[in-house]
Amino acid sequence: KALLGRANRQAVAANLRVALLQPTSIVRAGMELGGTEIMLGAARNLTRMRANMEEMQRYSGIAAWKDLGFFDMNISRSIESLIKHTETIGDRVMEKTGVLAEMGDKITWEGCKENVRRNGARYDTQDAFLRAVAEKFEDVIYKTQVVDSILTRSQLMRSTTLASKWLTSFMSEPTTTYNMLLAAYDRFAAEVRGKAGAQRAEAIRRAWQKHGKTLG
Repeated sequence: KALLGRANRQAVAANLRVALLQPTSIVRAGMELGGTEIMLGAARNLTRMRANMEEMQRYSGIAAWKDLGFFDMNISRSIESLIKHTETIGDRVMEKTGVLAEMGDKITWEGCKENVRRNGARYDTQDAFLRAVAEKFEDVIYKTQVVDSILTRSQLMRSTTLASKWLTSFMSEPTTTYNMLLAAYDRFAAEVRGKAGAQRAEAIRRAWQKHGKTLG
């Protein structure tokens, strides 16, 4: 298990391929927020990277959790090492070089800001606005992004056997995508279920109009 963990760390740290996979997570977030919000988030993120990180960690617990290193399976640091400050050199290297894999969260944060602005609600203070952004952000993160916690893993990923850990290494992204696809299919099927003949054909047409883009 230790060797597997080290191999996973080396595969992620300073790996350009991992950074290039970020568009898949951004696409998933865009399915929840809308393409316009994500594009604006990407544009604004270029000049707000440090500010975004500070805002996210202040208002969102899940952002702070991911920043501590809990963003993928088999490479996260232990709570004990964080409390006692006993991180190894490998932990510190992972923290510095894994930054490429965290870019999507900053873009998503800005996208959530735009989404909250567009919903028409008015907020008396900046603090109230950012709390609303954090609520939307966490909803999007839990549905579309990779988070390493016992509550967000698939059942297979919760297994502690070596075989399960080996089989599910780097499967967090595909599992998240699969979950979104399955949820979209369930919504589609629910609108068609129980209908027959002309009613079924019409139900399929309407369901595809509503959910076809997500399924595609």
